[in-house]
Amino acid sequence: MSKTVIVAMTLLVVFCVSGLALAAEDTSTTKSADGTVKADAKAADAKEKNHIYGSITILAGCFGAAGCAIGGGIAISRLASACIESMARQPEAAGSMFLPMIIAAGMIEGAILFSILVCMMATMSA
Repeated sequence: MSKTVIVAMTLLVVFCVSGLALAAEDTSTTKSADGTVKADAKAADAKEKNHIYGSITILAGCFGAAGCAIGGGIAISRLASACIESMARQPEAAGSMFLPMIIAAGMIEGAILFSILVCMMATMSA
């Protein structure tokens, strides 16, 4: 793989994980003597920062899902291209090549759907 693809994939992983890693619960409240609960100014700032990180997480999940779909499409097209080229070179072996191609394409499709599901779950947790 080229260096730009590796860098792009690394950045995509960092963006997908950063929102989940930086998300925190809003637990900074104080209880006064009369029993009322007051939120601190720090809690409001933290809530605003969490909103920003949540937006980044949603954006990263959408880009991740798009990248999964594009990568899977490229993988299946290369698989089909190689199989059809092999069938064209040896037509008598076409029957023995077709079933493994379909099985491999199904496994690639399953991996694509799983990765898209993970990306969508990350966006829902934001």
